[in-house]
Amino acid sequence: MIKPGGLYKFDPAIVGFELDRQFHALKHFTVLNSSAFKGFIEQGYSKEEIESRLRTVGSKFSPEFAESPAEILEVLKKSKFIVINEVETKREVPGRLSIEIDEKAYPNGIGKDALIPLSDIPENQNIYKKPVKGFMLNFISGELRSTNILNIIFNKFSESPVIHTIFPGEYAPPIPVYENQPEMEYRENLSFWEKHALIEEDL
Repeated sequence: MIKPGGLYKFDPAIVGFELDRQFHALKHFTVLNSSAFKGFIEQGYSKEEIESRLRTVGSKFSPEFAESPAEILEVLKKSKFIVINEVETKREVPGRLSIEIDEKAYPNGIGKDALIPLSDIPENQNIYKKPVKGFMLNFISGELRSTNILNIIFNKFSESPVIHTIFPGEYAPPIPVYENQPEMEYRENLSFWEKHALIEEDL
């Protein structure tokens, strides 16, 4: 249970981050340090699988902040941050924590945010759709926006919480997948993604 006033005074030193969830989080990185790359290979992930995750469109951590999912927890142990939002859910995951990293340490941001409300998109901007997990998601071409916000989604909350995923930028719920989500959760996710788009950077 996430408690008001700082998520049990959030301590990165006691947070678990299992390897399969670290692999899931690779989609929020553009590069991976050699040690982490070797670790994934040794655990059975292929070079192609790793590189495919790194090429996934979405919000991305800056290499200056971290070059692997596990490195984020090490960085947080030494960083100044404030809790800006805490949410306890009663469905798939028991908690979410949003924190803001000190801008003095990372003046250019900890990463780039790919999420944008449709209401913020200029009328002359082309919005196109691409399938993601069977859902036709809104996309626009452009530059991702710098952010110092970090979101942590917990798969398990206890005295030793476990991370489900972690990403930079504003919070975005899961892509709506009717077959895999309770109806209320699906409708909430659908409502969100009908009003938002992802920015796809021009190469």
